[in-house]
Amino acid sequence: MELRIELSPEAEAMLSRMRSSGPVLRAMARAMDRENQATIAHISTVRMRGNDGKPFPPELHVLGVRTARLRRSLRAVKAEVSGEVIESGIGSNVKYAGVHEFGGRIEVPPRAVTVRLKETRKGELARQIGFENLAVFAKRTAKRAREVRTQRRGYTIEMPARAPIRSGIEDRLAAYGAALSEAVKWAWGQKE
Repeated sequence: MELRIELSPEAEAMLSRMRSSGPVLRAMARAMDRENQATIAHISTVRMRGNDGKPFPPELHVLGVRTARLRRSLRAVKAEVSGEVIESGIGSNVKYAGVHEFGGRIEVPPRAVTVRLKETRKGELARQIGFENLAVFAKRTAKRAREVRTQRRGYTIEMPARAPIRSGIEDRLAAYGAALSEAVKWAWGQKE
């Protein structure tokens, strides 16, 4: 994803008058790295937060947190200067980050599973009170239990794009612009 960061008119004018852009771009890259860290903090607190296990509506671009694994995995790619371009990024190496960010389809295949069902003293399956056709699952520590092999059905989940990372970056575009404009002004002052 590519986003455009707007510099202040003063910073734009300074950039157009500079003969050597190397020091300016390096200063801007350092500012970008600082802003990326602030953006990760923003995403973690605003765009990835708990909701008592219930999902937020996708249009809010907020991801409910259950384990905080994705939130803890957010990292910024160090800003690199290549010619007249500064490249940087924020992302995660967690396997499911992409489906939360961009949406998609998750296919869960059918498979054989073993379940432990509670037995009565007579060796019959214990039933849930009021439901004669529902058995009671047994804990691992239960003395009277029967293991039963069964086939779990496959299913498909359509995951909407919540885009917490992209939305968090977009929330802070003005802060990026201000920081990069200040970096240009600082580099201009160093040149004179």
